[in-house]
Amino acid sequence: MILDLFETTPDYTGITIDADAAQLELPGDEFFIDGPVRVELALNRSEDIVHVVLNARATFVLECVRCLERFRQNIEGTVSFVVRRLKIGETIPETMEEGKGLDEEGLIFLKYNERSIDITDFVRDAVILSIPVKPICAEQCRGICPICGQNKNVGDCTCAENRPDPRWQSLSKLIKKNFKR
Repeated sequence: MILDLFETTPDYTGITIDADAAQLELPGDEFFIDGPVRVELALNRSEDIVHVVLNARATFVLECVRCLERFRQNIEGTVSFVVRRLKIGETIPETMEEGKGLDEEGLIFLKYNERSIDITDFVRDAVILSIPVKPICAEQCRGICPICGQNKNVGDCTCAENRPDPRWQSLSKLIKKNFKR
Protein backbone atom coordinates (compact mmCIF):
# COMPACT_ATOMS: atom_id res chain seq x y z
CA MET A 1 0.00 0.00 0.00
CA ILE A 2 1.96 2.95 -1.33
CA LEU A 3 1.02 6.42 -0.10
CA ASP A 4 2.21 9.58 -1.88
CA LEU A 5 2.73 12.00 1.01
CA PHE A 6 3.57 15.07 -0.99
CA GLU A 7 0.68 14.85 -3.43
CA THR A 8 -1.57 16.29 -0.74
CA THR A 9 -2.02 19.95 -0.09
CA PRO A 10 -0.15 21.54 2.80
CA ASP A 11 -1.85 21.53 6.17
CA TYR A 12 -4.39 18.81 7.00
CA THR A 13 -5.57 16.08 4.63
CA GLY A 14 -7.75 13.06 5.38
CA ILE A 15 -7.56 9.90 3.26
CA THR A 16 -9.63 6.71 3.51
CA ILE A 17 -8.52 3.44 1.89
CA ASP A 18 -10.24 0.05 1.88
CA ALA A 19 -7.43 -2.50 1.75
CA ASP A 20 -7.65 -6.17 0.96
CA ALA A 21 -6.61 -8.30 3.94
CA ALA A 22 -4.33 -10.37 1.68
CA GLN A 23 -2.15 -7.27 1.12
CA LEU A 24 -1.28 -7.24 4.84
CA GLU A 25 0.15 -10.78 4.78
CA LEU A 26 -1.31 -11.66 8.18
CA PRO A 27 -0.78 -15.20 9.52
CA GLY A 28 -4.06 -16.86 8.46
CA ASP A 29 -3.65 -19.87 10.76
CA GLU A 30 -4.09 -17.69 13.87
CA PHE A 31 -6.96 -15.43 12.85
CA PHE A 32 -9.06 -14.53 9.86
CA ILE A 33 -10.17 -11.09 8.65
CA ASP A 34 -13.77 -10.98 7.48
CA GLY A 35 -13.96 -8.26 4.82
CA PRO A 36 -11.70 -5.35 3.93
CA VAL A 37 -9.50 -3.36 6.29
CA ARG A 38 -10.60 0.27 6.52
CA VAL A 39 -7.58 2.56 6.78
CA GLU A 40 -8.10 6.20 7.69
CA LEU A 41 -5.12 8.53 7.46
CA ALA A 42 -4.80 12.01 8.87
CA LEU A 43 -1.87 13.83 7.27
CA ASN A 44 -0.61 17.13 8.59
CA ARG A 45 2.06 18.48 6.23
CA SER A 46 4.36 21.40 6.73
CA GLU A 47 6.88 21.74 3.89
CA ASP A 48 8.99 18.55 3.99
CA ILE A 49 7.63 17.15 7.26
CA VAL A 50 4.44 15.07 7.39
CA HIS A 51 2.80 13.93 10.64
CA VAL A 52 0.72 10.82 9.95
CA VAL A 53 -1.95 9.30 12.19
CA LEU A 54 -3.11 5.97 10.82
CA ASN A 55 -6.28 4.26 12.08
CA ALA A 56 -7.06 0.73 10.87
CA ARG A 57 -10.37 -1.09 11.44
CA ALA A 58 -11.27 -4.65 10.55
CA THR A 59 -13.66 -7.42 11.56
CA PHE A 60 -11.82 -10.51 12.76
CA VAL A 61 -13.00 -14.06 13.26
CA LEU A 62 -11.35 -15.15 16.52
CA GLU A 63 -11.51 -18.23 18.72
CA CYS A 64 -12.76 -17.80 22.28
CA VAL A 65 -10.21 -18.96 24.87
CA ARG A 66 -12.99 -20.19 27.18
CA CYS A 67 -15.35 -22.16 24.92
CA LEU A 68 -13.19 -22.52 21.76
CA GLU A 69 -16.06 -21.28 19.54
CA ARG A 70 -15.35 -18.85 16.70
CA PHE A 71 -16.86 -15.36 16.88
CA ARG A 72 -16.59 -12.01 15.09
CA GLN A 73 -15.04 -8.97 16.74
CA ASN A 74 -14.35 -5.48 15.41
CA ILE A 75 -10.71 -4.49 15.92
CA GLU A 76 -9.42 -0.94 15.72
CA GLY A 77 -5.83 0.20 16.09
CA THR A 78 -3.95 3.46 15.69
CA VAL A 79 -0.31 4.24 15.01
CA SER A 80 1.37 7.54 14.31
CA PHE A 81 4.68 8.47 12.78
CA VAL A 82 6.53 11.40 11.25
CA VAL A 83 8.05 11.46 7.78
CA ARG A 84 10.76 13.97 6.96
CA ARG A 85 12.03 14.45 3.42
CA LEU A 86 15.71 15.38 3.39
CA LYS A 87 16.99 18.31 1.38
CA ILE A 88 19.48 17.88 -1.49
CA GLY A 89 22.86 16.83 -0.07
CA GLU A 90 21.47 16.24 3.43
CA THR A 91 22.10 12.84 5.02
CA ILE A 92 20.14 10.96 7.64
CA PRO A 93 21.27 12.34 11.01
CA GLU A 94 23.43 10.12 13.22
CA THR A 95 21.77 11.40 16.38
CA MET A 96 18.26 12.68 16.82
CA GLU A 97 19.62 16.00 18.10
CA GLU A 98 20.44 16.71 14.46
CA GLY A 99 16.87 15.73 13.54
CA LYS A 100 15.57 19.21 14.36
CA GLY A 101 13.77 18.15 17.55
CA LEU A 102 11.53 15.47 16.07
CA ASP A 103 10.88 12.40 18.20
CA GLU A 104 13.21 9.48 17.62
CA GLU A 105 10.37 6.98 17.81
CA GLY A 106 8.28 6.89 14.66
CA LEU A 107 10.54 9.10 12.55
CA ILE A 108 11.11 8.12 8.92
CA PHE A 109 13.50 9.85 6.55
CA LEU A 110 12.99 10.04 2.79
CA LYS A 111 15.60 11.08 0.27
CA TYR A 112 15.03 14.47 -1.34
CA ASN A 113 13.61 12.94 -4.54
CA GLU A 114 11.26 10.43 -2.84
CA ARG A 115 7.59 11.26 -2.44
CA SER A 116 5.93 8.14 -1.11
CA ILE A 117 6.20 5.39 1.51
CA ASP A 118 4.81 1.89 1.89
CA ILE A 119 2.32 1.91 4.77
CA THR A 120 1.60 -1.83 4.73
CA ASP A 121 3.74 -2.55 7.80
CA PHE A 122 2.11 0.29 9.74
CA VAL A 123 -1.40 -1.00 8.93
CA ARG A 124 -0.39 -4.55 9.88
CA ASP A 125 1.10 -3.34 13.19
CA ALA A 126 -1.98 -1.28 14.04
CA VAL A 127 -4.26 -4.26 13.45
CA ILE A 128 -2.18 -7.00 15.08
CA LEU A 129 -1.37 -4.96 18.19
CA SER A 130 -5.10 -4.35 18.75
CA ILE A 131 -6.10 -8.03 18.75
CA PRO A 132 -6.84 -9.14 22.32
CA VAL A 133 -4.33 -11.60 23.77
CA LYS A 134 -7.15 -13.71 25.24
CA PRO A 135 -10.23 -13.17 23.05
CA ILE A 136 -13.52 -13.96 24.80
CA CYS A 137 -16.78 -14.29 22.87
CA ALA A 138 -18.84 -12.82 25.74
CA GLU A 139 -18.15 -11.79 29.31
CA GLN A 140 -20.75 -14.37 30.42
CA CYS A 141 -19.03 -17.23 28.55
CA ARG A 142 -19.00 -20.30 30.79
CA GLY A 143 -16.32 -22.16 28.85
CA ILE A 144 -16.07 -25.91 28.44
CA CYS A 145 -16.17 -28.74 30.97
CA PRO A 146 -12.60 -29.83 31.74
CA ILE A 147 -13.73 -33.45 32.06
CA CYS A 148 -16.00 -34.15 29.07
CA GLY A 149 -15.40 -31.07 26.88
CA GLN A 150 -19.09 -30.02 26.75
CA ASN A 151 -19.59 -26.35 25.85
CA LYS A 152 -21.36 -25.04 28.97
CA ASN A 153 -22.93 -22.20 26.94
CA VAL A 154 -24.88 -24.78 24.94
CA GLY A 155 -25.92 -27.00 27.85
CA ASP A 156 -24.83 -28.44 31.17
CA CYS A 157 -22.94 -31.71 31.34
CA THR A 158 -23.48 -34.68 33.65
CA CYS A 159 -19.94 -34.69 35.04
CA ALA A 160 -19.52 -34.38 38.79
CA GLU A 161 -18.27 -30.86 39.45
CA ASN A 162 -16.62 -31.84 42.72
CA ARG A 163 -14.72 -34.84 41.38
CA PRO A 164 -11.18 -34.63 42.78
CA ASP A 165 -8.36 -33.89 40.41
CA PRO A 166 -6.44 -37.17 39.85
CA ARG A 167 -3.14 -35.30 40.02
CA TRP A 168 -3.74 -34.66 43.75
CA GLN A 169 -4.64 -38.27 44.72
CA SER A 170 -1.14 -39.09 45.94
CA LEU A 171 -1.16 -36.06 48.21
CA SER A 172 -4.59 -36.90 49.63
CA LYS A 173 -3.39 -40.45 50.45
CA LEU A 174 -0.41 -39.00 52.27
CA ILE A 175 -2.63 -36.62 54.26
CA LYS A 176 -5.02 -39.43 55.24
CA LYS A 177 -2.09 -41.60 56.33
CA ASN A 178 -0.62 -38.83 58.53
CA PHE A 179 -3.97 -38.04 60.19
CA LYS A 180 -4.54 -41.69 61.18
CA ARG A 181 -1.61 -41.61 63.59
